[in-house]
Amino acid sequence: MSDAYQRYRSGEAPVPAQTWTWNMYGAGLENIGHDGKPERFDVPAPAVDQLLVRVDAVGMCFSDVKLIKQGNKHPQALRIAIWRASPRGSGTKWRSR
Repeated sequence: MSDAYQRYRSGEAPVPAQTWTWNMYGAGLENIGHDGKPERFDVPAPAVDQLLVRVDAVGMCFSDVKLIKQGNKHPQALRIAIWRASPRGSGTKWRSR
């Protein structure tokens, strides 16, 4: 393995200043991302009682597809969740466009 890959696996790689996100603003694929593209957001520093977690991969299940199709009409959705840390690092931030 390369030195860069070993460093990445060790958890000692630096935390990037920004990250890419696919925010969801409503029902339908046209409401994911901004103009059909992911968005960049700053990576906040965690508070003393929080963890910053690196996500290497994600997947989708049928309930995710259902939420995308139904948006805030989905029975489990009170609001459309944007899964990104807020500037204070408080975890999930809820917002609508």
